[in-house]
Amino acid sequence: ALVGRGAWGAAPMWDGQDTIGVVCTDTLFTSRTLQDADCEVLALLAAAVGHHTTRLRVQEQLQESEQRHRILAEQSFLGICIVQDDRVSFANQAFAELAGRSPHELRSLTTSDLIAMVHPDDREFVAGQYRRKVAGDPNVTPHYTYRIVRDGRVRWVEQYSQSIMLNGRPADFLTGADITDRIEAEQERRRLEARLQDAEKNESLAVLAGGVAHDFNNLLVGVLGHASLALIGLDADAAVRPYIE
Repeated sequence: ALVGRGAWGAAPMWDGQDTIGVVCTDTLFTSRTLQDADCEVLALLAAAVGHHTTRLRVQEQLQESEQRHRILAEQSFLGICIVQDDRVSFANQAFAELAGRSPHELRSLTTSDLIAMVHPDDREFVAGQYRRKVAGDPNVTPHYTYRIVRDGRVRWVEQYSQSIMLNGRPADFLTGADITDRIEAEQERRRLEARLQDAEKNESLAVLAGGVAHDFNNLLVGVLGHASLALIGLDADAAVRPYIE
């Protein structure tokens, strides 16, 4: 555009969808017009600035999103752990408490170190599940329970596992919860149910025994009555008298 003795030009900056700004130039102090080459440079400059600005905005949004997700993970009551390249790359406080370690200590552990925490009776099963997941087995079990040994005490863990892509590389996203109280409550319920069943069985046997005794007593009264009647009609020196008595 011509303005007085010079010229003024503008080129929009795009983020791929919308205009996010304008790059302007003028020749008001040189009194010359803008040439096609000037306009091409202006357009290239606008495109470069728009691209750079868009990239910075995307980076800021990614950082904000990552920060929000990290805060959610850290504050979750559910244990969260990410294993990548056979090492722990992330573990929140809840998972650290579950494992009896600090988050910093967990991030220095390998997959073998994690499996070593598993109870010996469950260790081969858990290790097998991990090997199958790494091998890409589609039939691997994503949800299972197992025992760990923590501070000399056996604890039950319920775990979910999901394969994800993180920074362009495969990773294993784990969530776990201590369900020891639930398992022990279930075991106590079963024990009480067994005791109740035993008590009911003993009560049934007692009722049965009482009924048998009652019926036998009725039979015995008849036998004794007939024996008494037989003794009345016998002489004192009768040969069968001792057998009836």
